[in-house]
Amino acid sequence: TAISVRDQGSAKMLGDWGIPFEMTCDPVWGLQATPYAIEGPAPRIAVILRNHTDLTPERLATIIEALQQFQRATGGNILCVPFQNTDTQLAQQICDQLRGPSQVVVIEDPQKLIGLFQTVKFTIAMRLHGVLMAAASGSRVWGLIYDPKVAYLLQQIDAPGCELRDLPNQADILYRQWFEHYTKGTALSDTQRAAWAERAATNGEFLQRVLLK
Repeated sequence: TAISVRDQGSAKMLGDWGIPFEMTCDPVWGLQATPYAIEGPAPRIAVILRNHTDLTPERLATIIEALQQFQRATGGNILCVPFQNTDTQLAQQICDQLRGPSQVVVIEDPQKLIGLFQTVKFTIAMRLHGVLMAAASGSRVWGLIYDPKVAYLLQQIDAPGCELRDLPNQADILYRQWFEHYTKGTALSDTQRAAWAERAATNGEFLQRVLLK
């Protein structure tokens, strides 16, 4: 009946195909946070990874070694946050190899997840909604791209990242990318986040028009 898209990459595809659409954004931008208290010291650094064929044991080892260096440099408390049940074992595997403070944080309520990210200074995310929730909460975010949708979102919020297939072989190169954004990068401003939330409300308006046809 009608089509909406949440990013410019998808919009270009449909435009090239001559398919009518409306541009909105991911509705999660409009999700209200529920405050979530987390134990452990600050600064807090969230890590959201998922299993994928391109996340080889070698690449995972590089990521973990880079996290060890990053943690030493920042004194960060690393929160490994599984977004699905299939992420939990991977999150625990990472925490088990970190020497500083770390924990696996399992939260099923998405509003509480938003609340968690409000306490996080820096986020390294592979999952799309990890990137989105972190950005919507005012956390600086760095994306690990396994799918075009993640690349599109990073472009829209002007955040750095790296294609998983192009991940540096040397952990110190990856660590320096993170540390550069941690020390010199910026998060979305309050005004930018409010604009995204306002745009998310158009999804309800769009759906209402479809249902009332």
